[in-house]
Amino acid sequence: MTDKELFIKFCKMNKLMPFLMTKFYKKEPQLFKKYNGVYTQCKCNFDEYFKSKTRGGLKIIDLYYCIFNELTRWGTEANDDYRKCLRKWRYFVKNNVKYKTLKPGDKITYGCVLDGVTQEDCTVKEIYPEYGTVSVFCPSENRNRTIYIGWIRNVNGKPFVVDYYIKYKNKTYGIN
Repeated sequence: MTDKELFIKFCKMNKLMPFLMTKFYKKEPQLFKKYNGVYTQCKCNFDEYFKSKTRGGLKIIDLYYCIFNELTRWGTEANDDYRKCLRKWRYFVKNNVKYKTLKPGDKITYGCVLDGVTQEDCTVKEIYPEYGTVSVFCPSENRNRTIYIGWIRNVNGKPFVVDYYIKYKNKTYGIN
């Protein structure tokens, strides 16, 4: 599952989709798009809106508020279901969202563009999907580090792709 699929699944499970779509179509968000070399402000569909809000390595725990903040005027035009689901989202992400392609004990290679650090064969200790971080042990430095999921290049020699699944009430969603 991608971030969007995860978010949509949560909204459907909590009967929040009518509220989301009503707010989206009422607000009619606009984005700048390039046409013939000129940027113009145009209406966007939900996919484009979602991509614009989640660009830049957003933590999953912040995803709910980030999508809704503009649509609900930062929560002031929200109903009680929205507020209850905000608390549910935090609990849901922390306890029910897992990575398909990453688990404790895997060997990873990561690289950070900002500080130019590249590490080989670090071992995953703990995974924190809600914050988008992983605790790893690096034998070359002989210490533990916390890195962002976006820095991971390879897992057990295969390219890493962020892919989630949900374990919720003895059911699993997102595993084929």
